Amino acid sequence: MLTFANLPAMLQAALAPAPQLPAGATFAVSSDPVVQASAGSPSASAYRRVGSVTRDIAMQIPAMRKAHHTIVGIPSTFQLAGWQGEVKLPADDRRCAWLRQPDPKRTLQTLLARTFSDGLWEDRAVWRVRQDIAGSATRFERVHPNRVQTIAAPNDPDTVDAWIIDGDVVSDQAMSRDYLVFDFAGLGGLRRIGLPLLELYADLQAAAGNYARAPHPKAILKNHGAKLDEDEIDAVLDDWNSARSLGSIGYLDDDMDYVVTEGGWSPRDLQLVESREHSALEVARIVGLPARALDAKGGDPLTYGNIIEWRRDLLEAIRPWLTVVEQHLSMDDRGSVPRGRVLPLGVTARFDFDPYLRNDPKTRMETAEIAIRSGLLSVPELRAGEPLATSDQLPTPPAAPTTEGTNP
Repeated sequence: MLTFANLPAMLQAALAPAPQLPAGATFAVSSDPVVQASAGSPSASAYRRVGSVTRDIAMQIPAMRKAHHTIVGIPSTFQLAGWQGEVKLPADDRRCAWLRQPDPKRTLQTLLARTFSDGLWEDRAVWRVRQDIAGSATRFERVHPNRVQTIAAPNDPDTVDAWIIDGDVVSDQAMSRDYLVFDFAGLGGLRRIGLPLLELYADLQAAAGNYARAPHPKAILKNHGAKLDEDEIDAVLDDWNSARSLGSIGYLDDDMDYVVTEGGWSPRDLQLVESREHSALEVARIVGLPARALDAKGGDPLTYGNIIEWRRDLLEAIRPWLTVVEQHLSMDDRGSVPRGRVLPLGVTARFDFDPYLRNDPKTRMETAEIAIRSGLLSVPELRAGEPLATSDQLPTPPAAPTTEGTNP
């Protein structure tokens, strides 16, 4: 049974460094993240347990779950769009139409959430690239980290000497052709670097749980009667603790007094509020988020008037995560014949977060009025970008000129 009391020991085992395999080694790995590797492969089995249990344990910590929701959940709601220079391409442009749903079996939100989650925990995410007969990338699928093992260069841990995917060593040429590796370059990697903080938070949660289960100040029973032996003392204490756990009122005769020791615990002390708030702040720092993003103390309260400013601040905090995905999807192969890696040369991918930063209707109307008065935008142009406009309010294209009834 998993409880906060045994979290520290489990975290220590879960966050231990992943075992490295010798060059050329192979083993069978299931696509199911909880299935163990084949018999006779203890290294693979240990690595699989590490890969699956770390997130499960850490996600039971409220501040860590909130951080995961912010870094993973919010960016995954943004749509991807193709751009050529400063011109946004239509969603149905055949050159980038797959950006709406790169994986035919999953929604874009699911694929992005898995990708950002892999980056947060492993500092890397891998997509398998599927190509059509012309060699163009048409669909992708995320490769679970449990299926990926790397062997780093001896003197440069940032360089991968060998990739092992699904138990097979993949050549450099095949990696360039068949896989897209999102390298988050130290933004994530909590599986390796998060142990001290997660262990501390788990200890605090366990302590708060202990006090919650026995919410009484520390005290002693002072005996004025006959001397008791060790067994009798233990029996009296057990009976007293059992009775107090069932009710708040106890009974003692004249031979014994109940004395509360100095510095008794207050309800606030019992929950270790300050220590847990500090730990939440440390979680925010380690993942690079504003304290307010984790509902930790240290930020001004949100109001309807400053929600957009707050979202802009948060977007700046998660912008590095978005940039990693955008730039990897927009990479070019600069060989003898330059070509786009997964998008045509000159086409780039960008996240559309305009709806996330959209002001309230009153502010939008005031801004629109200024734009119309200044002649910067027309009413039809503003309506086209206004979410409150209905389809019958949108501008219709002018009718094509006709020559019917006129002389040639």
